[in-house]
Amino acid sequence: MTIVELKDMIYEKKKNSFEDKSFDSCDLRLWLVDIPYDTENVKLRKLQSRSRDMEEENIIIQELGGKKLSPVDDIGDIFTYDSKNIRIIIQPPATNQGLTDVSHYIAKFGYLPRRDGLGGTMLVKLEQDAYTAEGISLTDPDISDSG
Repeated sequence: MTIVELKDMIYEKKKNSFEDKSFDSCDLRLWLVDIPYDTENVKLRKLQSRSRDMEEENIIIQELGGKKLSPVDDIGDIFTYDSKNIRIIIQPPATNQGLTDVSHYIAKFGYLPRRDGLGGTMLVKLEQDAYTAEGISLTDPDISDSG
């Protein structure tokens, strides 16, 4: 079995996790590593604390001794002995598809602009009543200017 076939199997098995991300199995990155799983160690802790930031994650994978697997690599060459070590890290592609409109604005501007970027300061008059779009009465004596 080749890495391409393994990617297809992984993608098919996890398709519910991947379906809203808009990528194909060929976009998965597989990295060859050798991390002991049955004992506490620095590499295992680093793997468990991986970031979702792609640049930082790539650095961590390199620090773990990761070697990017080629699509034509054969699985039999990777798993040549009976080992309980972690041998492959699966890395989905970077995507901003998961960002909502709100998180996109926050990421872009560092804050959430209100009312389509107007800062929430433009007041809308509805049906001749003095109400804002937020439903606050402008004629309420508690908020009107008394002086």
